[in-house]
Amino acid sequence: MADSNVIIDEYWEPAKNVDFWKAVRKSEADIAVDDTVLSEVRRKTGSTKDAIIEKITRSFKRPVIIDDCQEVNEDARRMNERYCYLHNGDDKILAATKKAGAILVSNDRKFLVSGTLEGVQCYSVKIFVKKCILGVVKKWRSS
Repeated sequence: MADSNVIIDEYWEPAKNVDFWKAVRKSEADIAVDDTVLSEVRRKTGSTKDAIIEKITRSFKRPVIIDDCQEVNEDARRMNERYCYLHNGDDKILAATKKAGAILVSNDRKFLVSGTLEGVQCYSVKIFVKKCILGVVKKWRSS
């Protein structure tokens, strides 16, 4: 799952994450987003949900949409209490990533630390790209 900032960068600085999108395509991974990521990107870019999905589709391919459920919301509340340094919305993104068994890609160090403590496989964009080049990151399959 890509952090909202990775997708926001795609709007404002498309050349910034070219290597990331290439690495994701090479790994044959799916890009997963949830309602929290979409609403955060929508708020910061002024784009509609459909426009955001279209932008991701043009950069990569159609994203897998993860719906927030009661279990995700409860886990997010717990994480919010446990990790007071998480930004608003990151708790839901982390909970959805954990529930989906996905990999978290973000450049927010505190977010990555929280994910690691929760048992989620986490990478910065730079490390994710390196691991994809080496063939370490495998395709995530939604269940």
